[in-house]
Amino acid sequence: MQSYLEKHALYGRILDKMPSCDLKMIVICPSYYELELKTALNSLLNCVPLNGIVEVFPILNYSDTSDPEIINFHHEQFEYIKKLEKATSNQKIKVLALPPFSLPEKFAGVGLARKIGMDEAVRRFEDLGVNGIIVNYDADCLCSPLYLQQIEKSFGMQAKMDAVSIGFKHHLHDLNPALKLAIQTYELHLRSYIGWQKYFKYPFAFQTLGSCFAVKSIAYQAQGGMNKRKAGEDFYFLHKFSVLETLGELNQPLVFPSGRISTRVPFGTGKAVQEIIELPDKYLSYNSKAIGCFCNFFNVIISKYSDLKFAVPWKSWVLSDSLSAFLEQQNFESELHDCLKHCASEATFNKRIARWLNPFRLMKYLHFAQDNEFENIEVLESVRNLLKANLPNCDFETLTMEELFEYMNDFDYKCKVLA
Repeated sequence: MQSYLEKHALYGRILDKMPSCDLKMIVICPSYYELELKTALNSLLNCVPLNGIVEVFPILNYSDTSDPEIINFHHEQFEYIKKLEKATSNQKIKVLALPPFSLPEKFAGVGLARKIGMDEAVRRFEDLGVNGIIVNYDADCLCSPLYLQQIEKSFGMQAKMDAVSIGFKHHLHDLNPALKLAIQTYELHLRSYIGWQKYFKYPFAFQTLGSCFAVKSIAYQAQGGMNKRKAGEDFYFLHKFSVLETLGELNQPLVFPSGRISTRVPFGTGKAVQEIIELPDKYLSYNSKAIGCFCNFFNVIISKYSDLKFAVPWKSWVLSDSLSAFLEQQNFESELHDCLKHCASEATFNKRIARWLNPFRLMKYLHFAQDNEFENIEVLESVRNLLKANLPNCDFETLTMEELFEYMNDFDYKCKVLA
């Protein structure tokens, strides 16, 4: 797979020292002006070690237009990381010091930082000729002591799995009431969005947080590596694997991201938290009726191959005006015709049409639908409706935000209905 590095790597070799022959896993930790980096690294160093070596790459990065204060901050952190590298050199979990990266303003952000670290991880695994595990973590996170162990175990249990989405729960330590409420609201939005997809049996229903995933080195290369997006890099990367049916789910909370405000990215957790604080009553979640329309159509279309071969009109299976208009806008008729023409079997047809009706297109439809038929709804309403749909004999109306936050965490990871 050296061709991947030749075609796609932006840097040559960064680390001169050869990796240990029993290197099993590399953890990438992008860090931009991050005050909590030491805490995040200490949390990793306190994990139960593996039988082999784990390397940790803090990727210190800033824009080439950054203020001198920010640049100096990263170079001071680099001196700390060099000391940490020396202190962990004989341990099973080692921190390696990569120099701070000055990134072009146009691309400076978490996607490019992840790519730099992940590509260097590929290079080290290729040096050994092994298909190691590349893990993504963030510099404002904490993790369970079982974090590394459970990631390794999850890949060992599912041979088909090339990547894994790792369970999370935002930590609420030392947050003021407004910030605490904001992160609880946002996490409930994330859980209800994926929860409704699971309820409607959409096969690509996975959380996609950049701090909460891992991928095998060869699979990473085969999919062209990480993108350079400033936000949403995780969504676009992980759903390459979901539509190939090689994305798994580590169904327990092992990562505890921060709920802090961030202005570096145009969307994502930090941006959402800021919006909720500014307008706490205006933050809404997707309408479950819209999610249901898309997912139900998905499940109908992949069960009607024989009818479609005999030119049964598919439009009669679309149950909303907005979805009809959206599919027409997206040229679904042409795609369906090509699928029927070029797919020799039902299995091949189903795979191709499913990849067309992917999570990117679902997201596009939900934005289209909110302007045309299904208005977004309050987050707590969506959560309560989801719980009632799965557990109709229980009463969730009296649960507070705090109680719903805890309940949905437990429900997501333990309830068989959503498993």
